Amino acid sequence: MRIAGAQSCALTAAARSRYGRRLRRGAGAADDKLPGAETMASRNNPARRSSGGGAEKQFDGKTVKPVLYVGSLVGHGRYVAAQDDKGALVRDPSGKPLSWRRI
Repeated sequence: MRIAGAQSCALTAAARSRYGRRLRRGAGAADDKLPGAETMASRNNPARRSSGGGAEKQFDGKTVKPVLYVGSLVGHGRYVAAQDDKGALVRDPSGKPLSWRRI
C-alpha cells in the first residue's frame, strides 16, 4: 500500500543498519569533513580554559580554598565552606564552618 505524497526510499538491506537507519558510506571519507577542520581547536582543551575567577581567597591574612562541607548529621546541611592551608575549616564565632559566599 502506498500513501499519496510519501517519498519512497529504495535502499538495499545492506544499506540499512539493524535499526532501519541509513548507514554512512565510506566512514571517514574526505567529503564528510568540514572545510578547515584541521585548524579547529577542541573546545574541551584544559589549556584554553580560564582560571575560573579565583579559587582562592584571603581571610584574616590567610589563604583559604573552597571545600564541600557535609554537616547533615549535625543540622548544618551541605554547602561550600572555607578551609585554610593547614586543612582546618574556617569557623564563625558560634563554631559553625564559614560559608565560601560570606568570605
